This record gives sequence, structure tokens and C-alpha cells, in this order.
Amino acid sequence: MQKLRDKQIAEANMNNFNTVTTTSAPRRGFTLIELLVVITIIAILAALLGPALAAAKKRATLAACLSGQRELQQGWQGYADDHHGNEVPMTTGGPTAWRIGYPFPGITAPAGLSPVDALKWQAEQGYRQGALFSYAPNVDIIHCPGDIRWEAGELAFDSFSGPQGLNGGNSTKKTGDTTPLTKESQIAHPSGRFVFVEENDSRNDNEGSWEVHLGKAPQFLGSSWIDSPAAFHIDSSTFGFADGHVEAHRWLFQDTINMANSTDTSTSDGVKFYHQPKPANNADILYVAKHFPCVQNP
Repeated sequence: MQKLRDKQIAEANMNNFNTVTTTSAPRRGFTLIELLVVITIIAILAALLGPALAAAKKRATLAACLSGQRELQQGWQGYADDHHGNEVPMTTGGPTAWRIGYPFPGITAPAGLSPVDALKWQAEQGYRQGALFSYAPNVDIIHCPGDIRWEAGELAFDSFSGPQGLNGGNSTKKTGDTTPLTKESQIAHPSGRFVFVEENDSRNDNEGSWEVHLGKAPQFLGSSWIDSPAAFHIDSSTFGFADGHVEAHRWLFQDTINMANSTDTSTSDGVKFYHQPKPANNADILYVAKHFPCVQNP
């Protein structure tokens, strides 16, 4: 009898347990207000993270850009070694130039390409037909991945220029005051003289060679911009130097950064200047002047 009673009690307890564990309150979904709150939070996070992610992407292009600069410099060195120390012409016209630039004479893009793809194709062919290609045979190095001007519809795919003071021809600007070096042996301070610079030319393609109005050495006070640098890495530009090293340089003044990102063209006394701010003896222009190679600053 006691065993039967114990069995009944156990079965009753089991029924109570099943009732408690299997019975629950009905599930409730999000209310409209809760859903709007979630959407708002996601939108705020996206707005906060978007610029940070864009900045991180731009910084990530720096490594590829510096690698391209290094290959260009090595090509420049190889050309000099094979030409009795003579420097490759730092212009963009004719078969002896380091590359052929816009308007790409004799280089017609295949039919069917979009305007953007046609520009890319012509710029790459212009480099292939230039004097430097056989020493640095990689067309990708002429373009910094942070340079998106061509994607925005500008006629600009090449991201780099050579200085006028390295066999770039005599200065054509009214304020030009530099005489080019034509031989590698004339560069007395190779670790402090650049051979390639990132340029944002408002004429679209980086035409010709890169110039600066040079003040008097060694302080270079009175130096001012003629051609513009670039700021493809938020507020920085890359330089390749005659000794083989490459570096990124951060611009310190907002007027320099504005100029480096501008596409405006202005005129002064009948001479074209390209997004030139007022001359100033600030650290940005002094950095460029001190590292600009020419007879006056070898």
C-alpha cells in the first residue's frame, strides 16, 4: 500500500513539473518605437564609423604608394647607370621623356572603352613608350591607389611627377629661378633631394615637370609654390629620393592641404599658377624648397 501511495505522489510531482516547465508567457515582438530606436542607433554608429573607415582606407593606400615610388626611383637609378650617369628627362613629351603624358600623342585607346578606362589605358601606354619603362616595367606604379581623380572624371591617372631641377628643362614660369641638373653625379646630397613627388595638377594630367619658386639657400626664405603637391593620403604626400629611400611627408598648414586637394586654376600677371596659395615662409614650402634638386640646391 505504501509503495502505491509513493508512486502516486511521484506521478503527481512529475505532472506539476511538466506543467511548470512547458508553460510560458506568449512571445512578444518589437514595438514600432523600439524598432525606430534600433534603426536610429545603427544610423548613428554608421555616421561615426564611416569617416574613420574612409580615413583608414586612405592610410592603407600609403604602403602601395611608397612601393610604387621606390620602383620609380630604382628605374631612375637604372637609367642613369646605363646612360653614363645622365638623368632621364623629367618631362612628359616625346620618346626620351620618362613617360608620355596628356594629350598622349599617337596613343589612341581601343574602341569600346569607357572614357575612364580609355584614360587609364592611354596613361599606361604613355608610360610603356617612355624612357623609364624598361627599367621599371610595371605600369601600376605610375598610379597611387589613393589618387581617385580619374574616377571622378578628371583627365588624370598618373600620380607622380619628376622635379624640373632634374633634367626637366629650364623653368618656364615668370618666377622660375632654378637651373636643372643633368647628371646623377651633380647631386651632392642624394639623401635630401627628391626625384619623384606626388602631384595634383589642376590641368588634369600631371603635365611636364614639377616646379617651385626657390628662395635663397640655405634658409630658402621667400620660397613659394608654382606647381601643387598632392594630399592623396588625407594630409600627406610621398617622395622618392635620389639615394633610394622613400618617405611620406605630412603637410602642416591647412592652406597647403586645401591647395593639394583643389582643382581650381587662377592667373596672376598673365602667368598661370595652379591652385597657388599666397607665398608664405611656412614649414611646408620650406620642406619642399630644401629638398628640391637643382644647380642652386644640389
